[in-house]
Amino acid sequence: MAHEHGAKTLKPTKAQANIDAARKKLDARKKKLSADGKYKCCVKPGCTLCIRTNGSCNYAANVRAGRGACGECQEGWLAGHGAVKGYKNPLAFLASENQKVAGPSGDLPEIQANVDLLNGVLNQVKRTLVAEKRYSCCIRGGCGECAMEGSCPCASDLAAPAKKNAGKSGVCGECMEGWQSGKGAFPGIDPAEITVAPAEAEQMVMGPGGGRESGWYSSGTSQEPRSAPMNMLQKSLGNWTFGLHGVAFGIYSAQSGPRGRDKIFSTNWFMPTASRRLGRGTLTIRSMLSLEPATITGRYYPELFQEGRLRSAFRF
Repeated sequence: MAHEHGAKTLKPTKAQANIDAARKKLDARKKKLSADGKYKCCVKPGCTLCIRTNGSCNYAANVRAGRGACGECQEGWLAGHGAVKGYKNPLAFLASENQKVAGPSGDLPEIQANVDLLNGVLNQVKRTLVAEKRYSCCIRGGCGECAMEGSCPCASDLAAPAKKNAGKSGVCGECMEGWQSGKGAFPGIDPAEITVAPAEAEQMVMGPGGGRESGWYSSGTSQEPRSAPMNMLQKSLGNWTFGLHGVAFGIYSAQSGPRGRDKIFSTNWFMPTASRRLGRGTLTIRSMLSLEPATITGRYYPELFQEGRLRSAFRF
């Protein structure tokens, strides 16, 4: 998420069924609008704010014309997901309500009905998250972007009087747009101080290419639940997003008795990653490395109760 949650692990939410339903409705709506020529987003994967605001998306054309992108699209550009060649962040800001694709007036009732349906599901999600005390948004009405992620802490972050740099750590694109549009929930905060943080920086490198709700990529092809934190160093350079995750343990093992041995060694591993958009998909390069050939001398460390295995003619 764009908001900084720290390392706190959240339990599964009761709103997950409605979150999944909202995602399916949005995906289906994107396909329908794309087929009708009414969804032309400037980031990949495309944003959802336009669909939830006016029922269509003309961001790609507006970016090319220099008019700008919505808050959620700016968030995507910051993360290296811009899809319009020849343009780089920072882009001008143009609210989602001004990104509508022109069409016959007879389509308005159907468009509004779909907008109301999507926002109705998300409002149910918000109510559940508020009851679970995990949704405290900084704009009036709350943002749908964070509702679909199952958590939003930005109100407490921005309202904290002791936080001199309130707003500068970054909020989601929809919250930034809300502040720029006069929907900020707190007095005394200059909307110009509210900045966008790239959404889900870890997921863009480690996350699955499928739905966001499926979980994190871990070692090999395994996945961990989204509630488990995956902390790493992350940096964006051009269209690439780089990450580094790793652990190292320093160990002193002292084992008494005729079979015991003493040894100082270290177990460790490091996982560098690199990711970028490529065509219609995402190219992700991952590796898992270790310094153990140098930090575990003799290719072994003592394990008092292990026996029966051979390595290099040495019985453990």
